[in-house]
Amino acid sequence: MFCAISGEPPEFPVVSVKSGQVYEKRLIIKYINDNGKEPTTDEPLSLDDLVDLKTSPKTVKPRPPTLTSIPSLLSVFQNEWDSLMLETFTLKQQYQQVRQELSHALYQHDAACRVIARLVKERDSAREYVFPRAHLGVAPSADAAVPEQDATMEHRVRISPFPFHLLISTYLTCAPTHRRPTLLFDRLSKGRKKRKPPTEGYTSSDSIKEFSQVSSIPSLHASRPPGISSLDLDHTRGLVLTGGNDKHVLIYNRDEDKTVATLKGHTKKVNAVAWRGRTDGDHDVALSAGADKTVRIWAPSEKGHSLAHSIQCHTGEVTGVTVHPSLDYFASASHDSTWAFHDIETGKTYVQKSDPESQSGWRGELCGVMFVGGILVYGYTSVQFHPDGMILGTGMESVVRIWDVKGQQNIATFPSHTGKVRAMAFSEN
Repeated sequence: MFCAISGEPPEFPVVSVKSGQVYEKRLIIKYINDNGKEPTTDEPLSLDDLVDLKTSPKTVKPRPPTLTSIPSLLSVFQNEWDSLMLETFTLKQQYQQVRQELSHALYQHDAACRVIARLVKERDSAREYVFPRAHLGVAPSADAAVPEQDATMEHRVRISPFPFHLLISTYLTCAPTHRRPTLLFDRLSKGRKKRKPPTEGYTSSDSIKEFSQVSSIPSLHASRPPGISSLDLDHTRGLVLTGGNDKHVLIYNRDEDKTVATLKGHTKKVNAVAWRGRTDGDHDVALSAGADKTVRIWAPSEKGHSLAHSIQCHTGEVTGVTVHPSLDYFASASHDSTWAFHDIETGKTYVQKSDPESQSGWRGELCGVMFVGGILVYGYTSVQFHPDGMILGTGMESVVRIWDVKGQQNIATFPSHTGKVRAMAFSEN
């Protein structure tokens, strides 16, 4: 079946009722519109004289002449391959562009999250700064600006803008559990002054002379480098907290005779450790100070203890930590000749005070060494709170300094030692 006009198989065949000829529908319709008669007989013909033919299956459209030989087929395949390669190249370009846009969007999102986190911290700091002062009826001063926060937000500690002496008077000196108006300092000092020297119920010097070793604990830390550099006891739970030259902090249970936790995080030797001292709960907060210039706070967790805060406000080795009698704060001392006052719960540093001699002397780069009046002087080597909490003692090369914590003033100096002051303790009275 072929079209009488084109001579090819029609795609939509129709038949003329007058001549019986088969035509391609689109061709005969155009011819009738132009001429109005039959193409083969020249008789008048209208569109109503055409009848559609229903073919099943429909006529397959013949291949064009370019696909009737192998060279022409190869040429068509080559053109199709070139088109496919061009399309693939375009898709790769679009894919790379989308990847770059996605990376840029993720970077913007990360930067926005960092900015939001910094703004939230600044907002919280501003709230802490405004509300306590409003409670005391003290208006913020113009020079009490919030210090600029470091970009890393990990290694530096932001000093609280709230006046330290007001913090000490309002919060630090209050009883830590009940927060009663009674000052902790007054309560402790009055109770201590009323106590008389013990006469009975305490071990005598003769009994102490008869003491002998009943047990020995092998080395808890690695043998290279060997040595336990610091130790503190938790008498209520029978736990021993040790720090060593192997950079680790260990918790040893005396009753079970085993190490229950190994706290890793310091990158250099541990110089000092201390328990917080609270008796509530099964575990206590542990503090450690190392030669890596950091103070770490280890809080109880499901697995025993985990790192809660890492404080890096000192520029030299941190040589000592001491917990305030309120059990909410602690102080640290360093070879950089400064002592700092921190919050245990939040890890904030409220104040950092330099040694009076370090302000007039020349500080070297080696481990906090200073030259004062031509004499080689090292930074702080020990620190200790008075049992009442309002006096702080710091030890250094041949010098012991006594500080008024509230006023941050050096109120006494005892230059009677001939070497480094490694440890100190206050008398009860």
